[in-house]
Amino acid sequence: MRVKKILSYVKLKVKEYPKIDSIIEGLELSKETQSNRDINSFIKSKNKINRTTEIQAVKNISIDKKIEEYRKWQKLIQDELKELKIKDNDVYKIVFFKFTGYSFDKIKDELYLGERTVINLYNDFIIEITLLAIKNGLIHI
Repeated sequence: MRVKKILSYVKLKVKEYPKIDSIIEGLELSKETQSNRDINSFIKSKNKINRTTEIQAVKNISIDKKIEEYRKWQKLIQDELKELKIKDNDVYKIVFFKFTGYSFDKIKDELYLGERTVINLYNDFIIEITLLAIKNGLIHI
């Protein structure tokens, strides 16, 4: 059961790969700054930390952690795709077509491979990413 959860988590991360830059940008924009505060309240609270500032700092730290995690996933998948492009172009094409929204049926017609072969090669890619993620500490078992 645990293996299925891990594989589904990695499939989700691989699906997010083409959108990671926009996800990171959205997270960066969700960080709030204190620029919209009233100057008088700022002067009164000088050298004091209020509850709002604490909450915002914790929120920004958690957003920074999410951004760092997304960057690690992006680098991991990107490196694996570069290696696949050189070593196994069929698997690279399968993964690329999946990123663009093709179904396995459409991919098999495009690459002249059997549907089961296409599915197995894609699943092998997911397992490879899973093992690399475990090795790099992105997934803890």
